Amino acid sequence: MDHLRRLLLVDDEEVFAKSTSRMLDKQGYQVETAHDADHASELLRQKTYDCVISDVRMPGNTRFEFIEDLAEAKDSPPVVVITAYPSVDTAVKSLDLRISSYLVKPIEIDDLLSRVEDAIREVRTRRAANKLMSRAGTSAEAEPPAPPAARSDGPDPEKLASLSPRETEVLRHLLEGYRVNTIARKLFISQHTVRNHLKKIFAKLEVRSQTELMEKLKP
Repeated sequence: MDHLRRLLLVDDEEVFAKSTSRMLDKQGYQVETAHDADHASELLRQKTYDCVISDVRMPGNTRFEFIEDLAEAKDSPPVVVITAYPSVDTAVKSLDLRISSYLVKPIEIDDLLSRVEDAIREVRTRRAANKLMSRAGTSAEAEPPAPPAARSDGPDPEKLASLSPRETEVLRHLLEGYRVNTIARKLFISQHTVRNHLKKIFAKLEVRSQTELMEKLKP
């Protein structure tokens, strides 16, 4: 790494936070921890971080409030979501926001490291592109983000065949890197309808998150 990465780890499970922080520290990261959303928000106001790793269920974030505010804030660090209680609702919600990855506990440290570095790299690339493109009166924010890299055992043809034509269209746009609001505009449907299609896709393909979906479908 070209410099010491500063991470904020937000999780109310102290044992998990301590062990994960220790492992990240051994990999050369500077890690600070917070055990609730209020403490995390205070640290974010005081300091700058390269990436935030945050749990979903914790004091102050029972319904995604902290993550939603953080992901939508201007110039906020990228967010990697971790949870021991995955659900289709939270996985689909993460697609609405600027969340880099959605990981399910227990987490392999190598996988977490990969997601963190991908998140940092994506944001830096986008910011650099924005500076170059601002002269032309456009922005890299308008470009679809690249889907996260993932391993795959190959798609299940029977499960893919079970998708309706509209679900297939939604899935294709998702794999191209588009977010819910952009998919809705492209297909001339509401964001609510897109989310409903995504829930059905997740159920039919038997996945709990976008990460699992990419693992199944990426060649």
